[in-house]
Amino acid sequence: AGGIAHDFNNILMAIFAYGGMLKNDLAKHPKLRQMADQILKSADRAKDLVQQILTLSRQEEHKREIIRLEPVIKEAVKFLRASLPVDIKIELSLSPDAPTVLADSTQIYQVVMNLVTNAFHAMEGKPGRLSIVLDRFTPDRALLESNPKFHPICYARLTATDTGHGMDAKTIERIFEPFFTTKGVGKGTGLGLAVVHGVAQSHDAVITVASELEKGTSFSLYFPEQKLEADLASHSICDLPMGNGQRILVVDDEGTLAAMFERLLHLLHYRPIVCTNPLEALKLFKNNPSQFDMVVTDHAMPEMSGLELAREIRTIHENVPLVVISGFIGSEIQEKYHEAGIREMIRKPAAITDVAQILHRNLIC
Repeated sequence: AGGIAHDFNNILMAIFAYGGMLKNDLAKHPKLRQMADQILKSADRAKDLVQQILTLSRQEEHKREIIRLEPVIKEAVKFLRASLPVDIKIELSLSPDAPTVLADSTQIYQVVMNLVTNAFHAMEGKPGRLSIVLDRFTPDRALLESNPKFHPICYARLTATDTGHGMDAKTIERIFEPFFTTKGVGKGTGLGLAVVHGVAQSHDAVITVASELEKGTSFSLYFPEQKLEADLASHSICDLPMGNGQRILVVDDEGTLAAMFERLLHLLHYRPIVCTNPLEALKLFKNNPSQFDMVVTDHAMPEMSGLELAREIRTIHENVPLVVISGFIGSEIQEKYHEAGIREMIRKPAAITDVAQILHRNLIC
C-alpha cells in the first residue's frame, strides 16, 4: 500500500501543481478555467482514495478536516451498487444544504459501507429498497429535553433506511456490541455496526435507531456542523504568500516533478536551483552552503534517501531550513526526520497553496 501510494502521489503532485498554475494562467478565460477546476477536483478525489488505501492498510493515522459528506457518500454507494442484487433499489437524496462537518472522510466512507452492507443483509433473499438521505437538521425543544445527547446546534443528518426484516427491542439493545450478530456462520463478523458506533462517538455524533419487525430499520447519524473557512485553493497565485528572491535547493529524482517545482518557485518569487541527483545536490551544497536559504528534498531517491541527504546537510550547516516532500512516509521515518532537523513535511500531492504557505513559514520573507 505504501509503494502504491508513493507512486500515485508523485503523479498527483504534478497534476495538482500544473493544474493550479494552469488555472492561474486562465484568469481571462472563464470556460477554460472551469475545466482546470474540474481537473483539480478530480485529482482531489484521487488523493482521498489513496488516503483510504493507506488508512485501511493501517499505514496512516486518521485525520479530520472540515468536509462535505455528500461526495464521500456518493463514492461509497457507487462502489457498493455494483455488488448489490438488481432487485434492491437504492434511493439517494443528498441535500446541498447539508452543513460541513469536522470528520475523517475515510471513516465516514466506512460508516456508509457498513450501513449499506448491513441493510443488504437485512433484505437478503427478497426485493427491497434502501434509502440514503443527507440533510440539515436542527433539534427542536422537545428533542433537546428528551435526549440530552443533542445540543441546540445544526447537524448534518445521515439516514439509512431499509425494508428488511427489522429488529425487536432486545436485538436493538445489543446491535452496537462488537461481535454481536444475528447472521449465521460465515455471513458476517458482527463488527459492522460496532464500527459505525465507534466512528459516531469519535466524531461527537449522535446515533439513533428505529426499527419494526418485518417492516425495516432506519439508522440516523447526526454530525455537528463545522463551518468551512475561506477556501485558499480558490485564490490565485498572486494571493499567496510570496518569497523575496531566496535561493532554494530542490532535490527530486522525478524529472517531471523537479521541472514543476522549478516553475512553481519562480512564480512564488523564489530562486530555485533544481537537482535530480541527491549526490550532485550534496556536492553543490558543500561547495557554497551560504548561498542557499532552504533545502527541499524528496524522500525516496536512488543512491541517497532524503533522510540521508538531510543528515549530511545538517552536518555542514546547522541552521539552514530543511523541508522534506514525499507521497508516503511512515511514522517511524517521520520521527527520524524530526531528529535530523527537518522543520516540516510536505505530503504529496499538495496544492500550491500548501506549498506556498509551508515555504513562507520556514523562511524570513
